[in-house]
Amino acid sequence: MIMVNYNVSDYVVLIPCYNCGNTILESIDSVNLAIENVNLPIPVFIYDDCSTDDSVAKIEAKIELLSNFFLVKNYINLGQWNTKNRAFNSFKDKFKWVFILHADDIAKGNWLIELIQMIVYKGKESFSVWSSYDVLIEPSKKIEYGETSGFLKFSNPIIAYHDRIAEVNTLLKKVSTAWHISGSAINLHKWCDLESFDDKFVHYSDSDIWIRSKLSGMGDLYIAKSLIFYRLHNESVSAVTFRTNRDIKEMFLFLNKYSSVISNGNKMFLLKRILRSASIRFIKSSSRFNINAMCQIFFLAIKSIGCIIRQTIKR
Repeated sequence: MIMVNYNVSDYVVLIPCYNCGNTILESIDSVNLAIENVNLPIPVFIYDDCSTDDSVAKIEAKIELLSNFFLVKNYINLGQWNTKNRAFNSFKDKFKWVFILHADDIAKGNWLIELIQMIVYKGKESFSVWSSYDVLIEPSKKIEYGETSGFLKFSNPIIAYHDRIAEVNTLLKKVSTAWHISGSAINLHKWCDLESFDDKFVHYSDSDIWIRSKLSGMGDLYIAKSLIFYRLHNESVSAVTFRTNRDIKEMFLFLNKYSSVISNGNKMFLLKRILRSASIRFIKSSSRFNINAMCQIFFLAIKSIGCIIRQTIKR
């Protein structure tokens, strides 16, 4: 067993849950094993967002003999980001770091020990410490493997100057392809400085707060090693997002929100990329693109173009 010298009161695990009766027990078992491997009773709080399935009954039966696991219930559905905001606000005066695992994901045995080692030795002043992950595709059980090199990458704050931002292309690329909140560790003090998750973004709120952390001068630490299994199934957030085209709609919101810090050239590049993604999806599966969805995307595109024109005129 690898031992790390740290204060158990610095850390807490959060498992947000909504209608995860089919997966929550495996998630609990995986977190319990990861905690056993650091040999300290890190508390685990499962926040249930008013589930309508058998999640709560299964959780209560499972944790009855696990003294460091606790269940907190929302009595109205708050949504995934306000549930996280509620949990983080309850943690902020008691702990320094929160480890997050969604209730349909699976932690590997070295999940906590790897993250804690990086926090202790390299990442104390970072907003987050995060890692690669393997994708577990249900129901086939096919696995798409993430990175395995163990390489560490420090991501420095983004420095704004005039009307451009250094590394802006890398920044926006991360919105849709990289930073992943499930499996990550977040510095609660830094999170408080950013004033919570923005629940206007159902799918991309984690990317939004990552961007805000960078623009606020915070760094982060990435471990190129898969420390969790991200479970992809029909009811996962990603699957629902794809079916409802929520990702495309929220990318327009991103473009508008960060318009003032993105150069006009990059705005047009991103706008074209979003519209191309929408067109490809429409061609491949027109059944998902009803008239209402197309009208919403058209309206958001017009709004984004208007925002770009206004920014150009101001300059």
